Amino acid sequence: MPNGNAKKLASIKGTLTRFHNYFHTISQKSNPDITELECRLASVELLLDNFNKIQEKIEDSDGNFEENFESVHSVARAEFENAFYEIISKTKQFLNDHRPSLVNNAALHSPPQFVQPDLQAIKLPALNIPHFDGSYDQWLFFRDTFRSLIHNNDALSPIQKFHYLRLSLKGSAADTIKSLEISNQNYNVAWDLLEERFENKQLLVNNHIKALFDIPTIQREGYASLRDLVDSLQKHLRALEVLKLPVSHWDSILIYLISSKLDNATRREWEMRSKTQELPTMTEFSEFLKNKCRNLESFEMYHDKARQNQSFNKHVKPKAFVATHNENTSCAFCKRDHSIYICQEFIRLAPTERFNETRRLNLCINCLRFGHNVNNCKSMFCKYCSKPHHTLLHFPSKPEARRHDAPPSPPAVRRQYNGRHNAAAVAADAPTPSTATAERGAASQRGERINRFKKFVLSLILPNQIQSTFVNSNKPITRLERMCPCRT
Repeated sequence: MPNGNAKKLASIKGTLTRFHNYFHTISQKSNPDITELECRLASVELLLDNFNKIQEKIEDSDGNFEENFESVHSVARAEFENAFYEIISKTKQFLNDHRPSLVNNAALHSPPQFVQPDLQAIKLPALNIPHFDGSYDQWLFFRDTFRSLIHNNDALSPIQKFHYLRLSLKGSAADTIKSLEISNQNYNVAWDLLEERFENKQLLVNNHIKALFDIPTIQREGYASLRDLVDSLQKHLRALEVLKLPVSHWDSILIYLISSKLDNATRREWEMRSKTQELPTMTEFSEFLKNKCRNLESFEMYHDKARQNQSFNKHVKPKAFVATHNENTSCAFCKRDHSIYICQEFIRLAPTERFNETRRLNLCINCLRFGHNVNNCKSMFCKYCSKPHHTLLHFPSKPEARRHDAPPSPPAVRRQYNGRHNAAAVAADAPTPSTATAERGAASQRGERINRFKKFVLSLILPNQIQSTFVNSNKPITRLERMCPCRT
């Protein structure tokens, strides 16, 4: 638990305790100060929100939040909430009980206008007062709003006005009156200090004129940037008018200044609208900018809607692609981290055994994948017979190859490879171990038959001593040999 948040939490609890003691003391008096009690109550009613914010920070920083929630955090919240609602309800009930007598006393000893404040005070905390942080460009707005809601409101006592003033200030503005205690006499002192500090006409004028020159230049035609420009222009011109500057005589200067901030397309459109030799007015220029904003807003709304529809249609198919191709890369046969196509244990099986294992594992016999059957498979068929099964499941058709129970090698075709043939293409044509075994067996049998035929022919036309030379030679097969009926 950070020490800073713990100290803040202790301060809030201390404030609630002091108010509880104060209420206990004032409730014993025969003529309690209702105005002061209402002011203190309005301040105390804000404690619960502050407590919750700090308590949330403490809970977020607690590494054992789940373990400590029931025993620590939940108990802390319950204790504070019970104490808070108990004292608030007692205070409001006390005010309701003493308000009629207060009104009667005010009617006897005070002018009629002082009876009204206490009747309306209970609604005052709901006022939405703007905050002021010391920025000169915000002072006029804050000053006028606070004057109309609080400063000129005779229904509020000075101490209540001071309370609202403290709540609405931040930053350097709050530091200006930080040293003053809350009291009836100090409210006017605090307000005078703020006016003296920020009611500097020269600084205010310079600040708003500088803001006009600092309006950023629009680089590209668009609704958002043009709307920001129009809003900034109107805000600073109104502030200068409040400061009694002759803004109405600055038309040419303002039009030149602001038009230089426009993008090329908007500035060209403005120049083309000026068909006469007369100088345009600021009113005309403002209307042009407002109409341009409306047109751009309508166009961008339509364009965004069309772009969303295109984006939706564009991304429908890729989503389905990702969903159908999100497969597990582990081997279905041996469960290791490789594809079944390169699984040595699976390849060492005979084609019939591979076929039986494929059926047992509920794999597609055409692509050896899960999730569909051969009727719905879009993969290529067997490269030996072009039938709908995988090449590893091909059954040989020749008797001698069937004895070896392995798929035959594809017919030998002479190819002239060039640089564009890659290793993957060569590897695809390479025979599997079982296929190579079948090829060697078939070649051996053909060689034996050819040698027997050579002996038979040579015995008829050559002497015995030179027959062995021709039989064991590596010369090419003659035309006569090709006529052998046993040759395949």
